[in-house]
Amino acid sequence: MSMERTPSPSRRVMEQVETYGLTTVRAVVRLLGTGDEGQAQRVLQGLRDREQLFLHRIGEDDLPFEYFTKDRRPLREPELRDCYGVLAFAVFTEQRRPILGQARFANVMGKVAEIAKIKEIEFRPCYRHRPNAKEPERLSLIRVGHAQDLQTVIEELEQFVNSPAFKPWYYLAIGGSFVLTYLLPSTSDCVNELSRWVRRRPMLCRLGAKPVPVPVYIYEAKVPA
Repeated sequence: MSMERTPSPSRRVMEQVETYGLTTVRAVVRLLGTGDEGQAQRVLQGLRDREQLFLHRIGEDDLPFEYFTKDRRPLREPELRDCYGVLAFAVFTEQRRPILGQARFANVMGKVAEIAKIKEIEFRPCYRHRPNAKEPERLSLIRVGHAQDLQTVIEELEQFVNSPAFKPWYYLAIGGSFVLTYLLPSTSDCVNELSRWVRRRPMLCRLGAKPVPVPVYIYEAKVPA
């Protein structure tokens, strides 16, 4: 009987980059689980030597923010904020929230695509969300916000859950098996205020014959620094 081989550290790092769009030394330390920053640096250096990953720096010369991608070109600022926001939310918190890999995403959303009659659903960062032991586990799409003004954020949320891009998630929301995770780049006070607002006035998706409530969970977004 054949046994599955454990992926090498390099393969695991590449899978992390393919899922999140980037990685950092800190993220690799968490991924490898040894707490050894030197090991993370060596794995990343090996991938750089083989030109599988490329190092990018932003910010002050004496203390830059460093990240790694598969592309020689650095990410544009909005894309960097989105990718890093998802990475930090999934990897750096005490309660880890692993994102569905591309193969698992395709398997789960392929069934939705059949129902929604969509040819293909583009990969988006999703994870299994369960706020507490009493709540069921549901699939959650992560969306990183850019605005900090609460009224602008509320308008953006309402527009998103009623846009054509939300159609696949609408079919999950109908069955009560979906929540939206929204990462707000603001203070904890603003996060709490917006959380209270969406609890009092749930977002409604009107893409079908009847409005469908969309549960939204608000968390503080981490920004590259």
